Amino acid sequence: AVLKDGSELHARALAGNKQDRLQALEFFAEAYQMNPTHQLITAYYADCLTLMGFYAKNLNELFASTMKAIKLMDNAVNIDPDDIQVRFLRAYQSLRLPEAVFHRTGTAIGDFRYLLQRYEQDNSIFNPETYRQILFDLAIAYRRLEMDTAVEEILTQLPASERDKFIQYSRLQYSFNRL
Repeated sequence: AVLKDGSELHARALAGNKQDRLQALEFFAEAYQMNPTHQLITAYYADCLTLMGFYAKNLNELFASTMKAIKLMDNAVNIDPDDIQVRFLRAYQSLRLPEAVFHRTGTAIGDFRYLLQRYEQDNSIFNPETYRQILFDLAIAYRRLEMDTAVEEILTQLPASERDKFIQYSRLQYSFNRL
């Protein structure tokens, strides 16, 4: 029940505002204090720390909070490297962080590839839409590291509409990065 309620709070935090993120952080901070060895609670707590880092008052606070979150997330994966939910959370945490500062895109790639491999072994672990989203986000991670051959390989696995969406996204990113 705690994880069900918490995962709903986390989903709202991802899509929501500062108040939603703060509520999720408070929920998982308390759950983490009660059970610091539970890998999924630790992963959710770490991800909430990362989300709140965007509201830091200064760069030192942002960096300290994010580094703590990264360490907690990596520890959660180390406790149970086969936990799909923890790997999923770490992949997206790593993808959200700026590569130039935190160098986590390689971690996101490793987790995405792990998740795809697990899905190919057992396609009941998540739905086909999630599988396509992971492929799409893996292509984004490869593009971030300028691994164009890997991007092209991933794009061949996506439907044409998703490839077009990726091309549009890449153009926007390129335009944004030139500002």
